[in-house]
Amino acid sequence: MNELTWISWIVVGLLTILSITFLMGKGSFLISGYNLSSKATKKI
Repeated sequence: MNELTWISWIVVGLLTILSITFLMGKGSFLISGYNLSSKATKKI
């Protein structure tokens, strides 16, 4: 396998981990503007 294939699989792995984090509801602090929203909105 060449270097481009390895890089592609690394990107796919990172995006998979990130998407699982968001689907579990644990990564909302990573979203831009989250700290500016009200407390009521953050609980949703």
